[in-house]
Amino acid sequence: MFRGRTERGSCRMVAALFALLWSISPGSRAQDVDSRQAWNELNSRVVAAYQAGKYAGATTLAQEALELARRSFGDEDPATLTSMNNLARLYRSQGRYGEAEPLFVKCLEATRRVLGEEHPDTLTSINSLAMLYSYQGGYGEAEPLYVKCLET
Repeated sequence: MFRGRTERGSCRMVAALFALLWSISPGSRAQDVDSRQAWNELNSRVVAAYQAGKYAGATTLAQEALELARRSFGDEDPATLTSMNNLARLYRSQGRYGEAEPLFVKCLEATRRVLGEEHPDTLTSINSLAMLYSYQGGYGEAEPLYVKCLET
C-alpha cells in the first residue's frame, strides 16, 4: 500500500502507542502472572489429589482454586471454568450431586457464551452434565445432552 515516510511514521506511532499501553500498569501484569502461576500450581495439586483418590483433600484444594480464579480472573475466564468443572466432578465423584449440578450448569452456560456451542470445552461440559444426570438415573435429561455431543 503506502511506502516510505508514511508507513515508517505509522509504524513508529503504533509502536509508541503499544509501548504506552504496555507501561500503564506493569504491576497488574506481574500480579496476573503471579496469580496464573499460583492457580496452575494449585490446580496441579487438585488433579494429583483426585488421581490419588484423596477426594476430600482434592475438594478443599478445588474450592481454593475456584475462589482464586474467580477473584483473580473473573467468572468467565478459562481458569475459573476449569476450576468450576473440577470441583463439580469431585462433588459428583463423592455422590454430592446437589452440589455438583449447579456448578456443571453454570460452567456449561458460561462456556457456551465464551467459547461457543461447538468448542471442545463446551462439549466436555455438556457431557459432564449428562453424566451427572445418568448417575442420578435422570436418563431423560441425560439423553438429549449426549445426543447433542454426538451430533456436534
